[in-house]
Formats: sequence, structure tokens, C-alpha cells
Amino acid sequence: MGDIASSQNIVTYFVLIASLGIAPYGVRILAQKRSNINLCNRAFTELFIINGISTIAAVLIYIIVIVWFGALSRLESLNLIFSTLIVFNIFNIDWVYQAMEEYRYIAYRSLVIKIISLFMLLVFVKSRDDIYVYAWIVCFGTVGNYLLNMLYLKKYVCFNFHQLSFRQHFTSIIVFFASIVAIELYSMIDVTMLTYFTDSASVGYYTSASKIVKTFTGTITAIGAVLLPRLSIYYVKGEMLNYKNTVEKMLKLILILTVPATIGICFVAHDIVIVMFGEEFLPTSQTIQILSFLIIFMTLSGGIGAQILQTTNNERSYLIAVCEGAIINVVLNSILIGPFRQNGASIASVITEAVVAIMMLVKCKPIVQIQLGKRFAFDVAFAVLFMSFGLMICHMIGSNMSTICRLSTEILIGSTIYFGILLLRKNNEMINICKKIIQKIKR
Repeated sequence: MGDIASSQNIVTYFVLIASLGIAPYGVRILAQKRSNINLCNRAFTELFIINGISTIAAVLIYIIVIVWFGALSRLESLNLIFSTLIVFNIFNIDWVYQAMEEYRYIAYRSLVIKIISLFMLLVFVKSRDDIYVYAWIVCFGTVGNYLLNMLYLKKYVCFNFHQLSFRQHFTSIIVFFASIVAIELYSMIDVTMLTYFTDSASVGYYTSASKIVKTFTGTITAIGAVLLPRLSIYYVKGEMLNYKNTVEKMLKLILILTVPATIGICFVAHDIVIVMFGEEFLPTSQTIQILSFLIIFMTLSGGIGAQILQTTNNERSYLIAVCEGAIINVVLNSILIGPFRQNGASIASVITEAVVAIMMLVKCKPIVQIQLGKRFAFDVAFAVLFMSFGLMICHMIGSNMSTICRLSTEILIGSTIYFGILLLRKNNEMINICKKIIQKIKR
């Protein structure tokens, strides 16, 4: 696990170069121009060509680095396998589907690829000797999405090589690129520093814990990310009241989900590790507890702060926030990794994300005034408190149960208590969520 994580970490730096800042910029620019098909097609063509050139450059740089630096020779075979992620980045056009708000397609496509990947994992990966097979399957999980994107592309946009103009995109792309580099730097530097200052075991513990936490974080942040095209349209049209109401609803939804998820994971981290990874990974449980606070901070920065700053053409403020975060993260990692290993990297990540979230929300305040209300805050705090008591009682009563049964019971009872109290309190957001779920079921 440590070797796989280290190799992926190295390749990700070059995927960043290949991607530039095209994804978030592409969502914004295509969302603004999608009412005019000719302008939309031209913008897509320009960005696709820029992405192709940057991908070729990234592949060449990667080959030079792999050949030149003998320090990476231990992972040479894995590095070559994961290089496919750089090569196929030219087909990374998720931003087209996001700009068109085709989230149903994205969801179905990703689900199919994940199911196929899981099937191959269960069939072909049987022991530690299958590490290279596992690496190919991991690559398929990403490259498969890229290839399916190209198959269905013509339904939404097509190439238009008439009167192309690349210069108009460069400034925004570079700003977005710098922002992504900074935010990815403090997301990846912990694994990089663990790789070179500790051992593969520490990297394996940390990345395993990170996967658990970032599964929740990525899911909830994606809820905020779907707002990017819609908020871009509201901002261009000057519909700031709709803009404000949408942001407030999304922030409340994010807090309703992230606060109990964070507290709940702290209580059940030990059982999660036993079920997901086995007893060999028990040191991961404390790391999960520390990293669980990322669920709140990363969704506030990535799901709310980033969306507001990017849709209102304040990407420079976004860049400043993430650059400061990158510096803080490097400093904290260099101090904490030595004495605390993977837990030190976890503490550094949490502090960094907290600082970045606060900075972004402060920068967002002049743009849109968000009001949550005292009643909403009380409802969430009250429900989380009773959920915590319920989890403690479950853990004591279920001490003689099997780990998977105890974990299932804790999740079921904790969720029931939390959401049940919100409904009893007649929380508007919770009632609206239930109504939408019922409507979907009826359909």
C-alpha cells in the first residue's frame, strides 16, 4: 500500500502539469457560453488543444525525471504503469459534462467503471505479489472514465477550428493552475515527506486513513462542486438573490452532513479499521480520528469557499488562500512528521485545512452575506450531542458482538438518532431533504 501510494503521489505532480488549470476554468467558461453553441464549441476546442500540448510536455518531463533521478528506481515499474494517467489526461474532459450540468451521466459512468474495477480487483488481486496488477486496475479506474467521456462527447460539444484564439484563456488558466498546484501541494506533500522521511508502513497507514476520510469529504464536496455552473450563470446574469439563497442552502446541507460524519468517525474509527483493513492496520485508527476533522474544513473550503471565489472571478483571492495553506503545510509537516510520523502529517493537514477554510470564508464575506441562523446551529449541535451519547452506549453494549455487526449497529443507531432529532425539531433543511427523497422514490 505504501509503495502504491508513493508512486501515485509522484505521478500526480505531473498530472497537475498536464491538467494546468483547465478543469475549473473550463466549467466556468463553458457554462457562461453554452447558450451559444458556436462560441461553446470554439472555447472547448481551444481548451482541448491547450490541454493536449500541456499533456505532451508533462509526459516528456516525467520521462526525463524517471530516467535522471536514480532515487526513484525502487518504484520504477510502478512509475511506468501510473504514467498512463499522464498520457490519457488529454481525454480528461469531465469539465464539459459539469458545465452542461450532466451529473446523471457522470454518476452512471463512474458507477459502471467502479463496479468493473471492483470486479477485477476481486478476481485478479490475490496476494502481495499482485501489486502490478493492482496498479493497472487503479489506472483503469481513471482512464476508463476518460475514454467513455470521448465516446459521448458529440452529444454536447464538437470541435470548431474556425477563428481560434488561445491568448484570452492564458491568464485565467495560469491563475487556476497556480491555485490547483498550491492546494494539491499541501494535499500531496504529506505523502511525499512521509515517503522520504519515514518508511512504507507509515505511508500505508496514512494513505489508508486518508482514503476513508476523503471518501466522505469527496462525496460531500462534490455536492458543492455541482453549484459551479449554476452559480456562474447567476453571477453573469446579476441574479445575486438567487446566488445568495443557493449558497445558503448548500452550506446548511454541507453542515448537516459533515458535523455528524466527523463526530461519528471519531467514535467508530477502530471498528472501521478492523473491518476495512484488518488488525495489521490498527495504528491507522488514531490517524483516522485526527483526519476526520478534514470532513468539515475541506468541504467548507472546497465546497463553499472555492465555488464562491471561482464563480465571481475572484480566483486570485482563492490563489492567495491556497498558497498560504501550502506554505503552512510544508512548515508543519517538517516539524511534526519526525516525532509523530503519520499522525504528525494528519495534524498538519487538519490545521492547514482549517486555516484555508477560514481565509476563504473571510474573503467570501464581502461578496455574499451568508446567514445560517441560531436555530439551525442549535438543531445540529443538539442532534450531534444525543448521537454521541447513543454511540457510546452502543459501543459498551456491543462489546461482545462481532466487529462488523457492532459497526453496522453503531452507524444505524447513530444516524437514526441524529436525523430523527432534526425531524422532531422540524428542521427545514432536513424536511426538504426528506421530501426530495420521497419524490425521487415515487418517480
